[in-house]
Amino acid sequence: SNIYDFVIHPISTVMGFSIRALSLWFLLSLNIVFIVMNLDGNLGEVPIIFFIAVWILDGLLVLMDGLHIWQNKPEANDWRSYFFHLRGYFTLAAVILTKFVFELLYFFRKVMKTEIPIVVFMLPLWIGLGLIILELYSHCYNAHVTFGQRLATAATKTVERRQSSRDEIAPEDRMDLSSTLADTTTD
Repeated sequence: SNIYDFVIHPISTVMGFSIRALSLWFLLSLNIVFIVMNLDGNLGEVPIIFFIAVWILDGLLVLMDGLHIWQNKPEANDWRSYFFHLRGYFTLAAVILTKFVFELLYFFRKVMKTEIPIVVFMLPLWIGLGLIILELYSHCYNAHVTFGQRLATAATKTVERRQSSRDEIAPEDRMDLSSTLADTTTD
């Protein structure tokens, strides 16, 4: 709990949907760096150092994401809302893992000189991009639907409140303002 309050909670509070989406695009842009370095051939003499640095970053991101998911574990009967509440974090973990697989394939292709077909080599990158697109679509769709539902619920509650306030006043307790209005206009 102490680690969560110190490290994870500020990050999860700040990481709203747009920040998560930007961070996912940033993580996938690192894959573009791999492609450009491959085309340019500038990985240098010891490319394993570059890969280890990126894998440490990926490991820390997955660890923070996993800690956030673990700290928000649900009650026994609340798994559905738990999954939908943390869907973005599950997506983030999946994208980081697909990025890691892409980096491993790139490492095997570039450093170990194995012959991996380009389709297999790029497949994790496209899966990660597809996951991000699905997350963006579902979040935007759910935000639109829930806004409409909240608006309809608020309108219904307003109508019910007005009706209940009319029903609470008995007809004999209501003031008859028509005679008062007539008296003031005749004076």
